[in-house]
Amino acid sequence: MLTIAEEIFLLTLDDISGLPHGSINHNVPYVLSGGVLADLLLLGNLNLDNKKRVHTLAVDPPGAQLLADALLAITAEGKAHKLEYWVNLLAARKHTRAVPASLVAKGFLLEERKHYLWTTPFAPYPDPDGSAKVWIKRDLRHAVLANGHLEAHRLALLALVRSSRMLSLVFTKDERGAASKQIDKLLRNGSFDDGIADNIQVLESAVTSAVTTAILGK
Repeated sequence: MLTIAEEIFLLTLDDISGLPHGSINHNVPYVLSGGVLADLLLLGNLNLDNKKRVHTLAVDPPGAQLLADALLAITAEGKAHKLEYWVNLLAARKHTRAVPASLVAKGFLLEERKHYLWTTPFAPYPDPDGSAKVWIKRDLRHAVLANGHLEAHRLALLALVRSSRMLSLVFTKDERGAASKQIDKLLRNGSFDDGIADNIQVLESAVTSAVTTAILGK
């Protein structure tokens, strides 16, 4: 299974250039950091206290090296911080540079002269001619526009895509307003336990704030 950060990176890739779309390139480090934090929250490695500060939990470490490295950095800090602090710090420390390398190692992408090419056919997906990005977009569109099945992993992915101004990479212009409203509805009324939806909303706000600050500071 792909991590949320890996799925986000696949969505950002321009099929022609083999690089993240130029219009959102400056947002990518922050939303990838958000993806790492989302996975750690969903896996139970992190939790938020009543002041929305991040704490590590004594559970089995995550299997993905990218997640394990981020968890180690958070644990080593020795002080509780809010999610926005970690979104910015993981982006600044370039933890997320390992994301494309992981996708190459898993066989989803090929790297050629610092550009990325799709690997097709790829067995986990039903259409041998479709890239992984095609099927991720299909799942997200079905969940939002056709009330399809939605897991917490996908809800976090949707919220992070919205937080980084990337809805245009999944939905058409005339769909985006309705899609955003449906994401709000899913966050409020989704059937998720243990404050999962609440944590996703806090993370979405943290990534939105980091992205906005980065844009204003350009």
